[in-house]
Amino acid sequence: GGPYNASTVSSNSWKVGPGVAPKADLYMYRVFGCGGSSDVVILAINRAVADGVDVISMSLGSVFGTSDQTDAEAVAVNNAVAAGITVVASAGNSGQNAYLVGSPSTANHALSVAASDGSVSTFPAATFALSTATSLTAINANNATFANGTTLPVKVLRDATGGVSLGCNPAEYTNQGVAGKLVVVRRGTCARVARAVYGQQAGATAVAMINNGTGLPPFEGQITSNPDTGQQYTVTIPFFGVRGVVGTGVDAVNLVAADGGTVTLANTTTPNTGYKRSASFTSGGPRQGDSAAKPEITAPGVSVTSALVGGGTAGTVLSGTSMACPMTSGAAALVKQAHPTWNGDQIKAALVNTADASLILNYNGRVNGSGFLQAQKATDTDAIATTADGLDSLSFGYVAGTGNYSATKSFTVSNKGGSPISYNINITQPAGAAATASPSSFTVPAGGSQTVNVTLTISTAQFAALPFATTFTSGGGLGAGQLLTRRGAVTAVPTTSGAGIQRLRVPLLVAPRGLSSVTASALAAYVKQQNNNVYTTSTTVSNSGIHAGTADVYAWGIHDGNDLGSAGNDVRDVGVQSFSDGTIVFAVNGYNQSSTQNTQEYDIAIDLQHDGRPDFFVVGVDLGAVLSGSFDGRFGSFTIDAKTGAIVNAFFADAPMNGSTVLLPTTTADLGLHNGNSDFRYSVDGFSIFGVAVDTTSTATYDFANPGVSSGDFASLAAAGGSATIPLWADFDKLQSAPALGWLSVNVDDAAGAAQAEPAGHAEVTHRSTKGRRGPAETPA
Repeated sequence: GGPYNASTVSSNSWKVGPGVAPKADLYMYRVFGCGGSSDVVILAINRAVADGVDVISMSLGSVFGTSDQTDAEAVAVNNAVAAGITVVASAGNSGQNAYLVGSPSTANHALSVAASDGSVSTFPAATFALSTATSLTAINANNATFANGTTLPVKVLRDATGGVSLGCNPAEYTNQGVAGKLVVVRRGTCARVARAVYGQQAGATAVAMINNGTGLPPFEGQITSNPDTGQQYTVTIPFFGVRGVVGTGVDAVNLVAADGGTVTLANTTTPNTGYKRSASFTSGGPRQGDSAAKPEITAPGVSVTSALVGGGTAGTVLSGTSMACPMTSGAAALVKQAHPTWNGDQIKAALVNTADASLILNYNGRVNGSGFLQAQKATDTDAIATTADGLDSLSFGYVAGTGNYSATKSFTVSNKGGSPISYNINITQPAGAAATASPSSFTVPAGGSQTVNVTLTISTAQFAALPFATTFTSGGGLGAGQLLTRRGAVTAVPTTSGAGIQRLRVPLLVAPRGLSSVTASALAAYVKQQNNNVYTTSTTVSNSGIHAGTADVYAWGIHDGNDLGSAGNDVRDVGVQSFSDGTIVFAVNGYNQSSTQNTQEYDIAIDLQHDGRPDFFVVGVDLGAVLSGSFDGRFGSFTIDAKTGAIVNAFFADAPMNGSTVLLPTTTADLGLHNGNSDFRYSVDGFSIFGVAVDTTSTATYDFANPGVSSGDFASLAAAGGSATIPLWADFDKLQSAPALGWLSVNVDDAAGAAQAEPAGHAEVTHRSTKGRRGPAETPA
């Protein structure tokens, strides 16, 4: 009882506080069972439209959402908005690397919501004093009680390969005897808190989960159910979270090393380093395909208290964009209440326009959209700024620079109030680019509108100053899945004051890349070496592009036809290079550009016995999909034993965004190669997560100890005229048993497609005896 005002929460004790829109009617449409995916979301959207709802909230999605507005779910979302409904959807929980933002939030007219941490500045924690004389601090994620000085045996739960288990199978806990122990698992695939449930049910005294990122996992609060099964179960043992990653993170390594030893616990606290920042799990944009700005807004999504389904008056604490989405949906309901005649696009615009970027520490428009949700300003505003495509952003997309660039996009300010409003345009300039607006000031009459044209320019010099494509990812240029974007905003700042007048912010995003243009000349004349059938030659590589480039030489083994149309997994050329330290690198070049190679998988079958059966696979695939069961936007190169399925080794792979080439490293030792057994046959299968056909190539042969052609030579080329001569050689005896098509000059800073792996020449031979064979001087270059 009592009034609903500013003191409502602070002056009362709540199990579950009032919601964002406490007078809204809630309609629930069940689209999921206890586990797995769903194919009835469209039916639920259609039913909600038929039922006359005002707002649809969808805390669901699938990774790598695309710009394809003919996708069935995108059509359903956009049609619902056209019917007057505001559709709000979670951006996803796959991490901040690029192009991970989920569908259906990537539909043009959906409002895609990212998550930030608005919880507390410190968390309860525990100090782990390990019997190995190391220590670490873990978050006490469910704030369970334990006595200082509690000493427990450490039991690392193991999977079938002997690695640290994900802990998603309750039978593992029972079978491996975790009773009375601190059981150690790693994060991925199943719900985080499911591990606490399984551990307590098996008699564990505590559960410690190693995070899949370098920070601590989220604070969970009291655990009252298993989200994966729907089982109501209250966890009373401590559920600890440890900084990751298994095998690399110091805390993770030390904890796993204590397996079979003991841990002594002590209560402490740990700073919440994510406080007022983007949640570590929130999925990064832009969307795949056109690099348009998604997500579009950010709301609280870490350690949020909400109603517990089936819990009576009890609440539960959860983290995820599944918390940020309904928070924003409630705000959309408030805007609808304040402006009952507004449609879904107009309500979306009010929320996006009034968001505040300054409330997010380390704000990043690629991840956070326009900024932090401001419910009061969104409900108060009488004016909105919209774009014709429904995105409510100035999304210039991916721009491959070959010279000066200029493009214009527009937004329209509409005054829904009863009095004129005057504005000045303020531009937060994107780094390395320039934006101008016309008009720069204007007045919008009551009921009127004004279109503002925004022109973005990037000069040739600014393109040339951009990093190399390989530095778009971190970790030494490898694997982290980050994208170079330039971000800003255009804000209509009112010069008129009064009720219903707010700043209207329209975010701006572009993903620029300066292109090199590296070509290789015809081969120089072959020169025979003494007492063997090895001939030397060379090629001159030159760069006519506006960006610096490289030429990296691979032995060209496979050329495959363009048989999958525009699919990203359509393999064109494959080469291999080897080095004296035992490193082997495969270059897989495709016909078509992909926003991210993480939507593809490349399986290189390694046949050591030449019997047509692979002994190993070198697999290029999303790292998270393999290591944790969840895509994370990093690309890896895994060497896998074909007979056992075990991972032999893993490396970050070079797979630049908006390219068509991946570089997949392995080693001779990992493949079981040595000087007495140094040759192998290989072929490539290209897969896509979007269900298109598999591309299968022909087979090539390579001998790392005695290759038929040279590889590994490298040249750096300055922009606009840089050149170098690269020496090459071919062993025409070895080419009889290990044929090569010639050489590939690989440069991932060229335009996607053929230019990134250009043939540097051919080394064809006939199948004659050495004595009677046609000489290399007659071999076409």
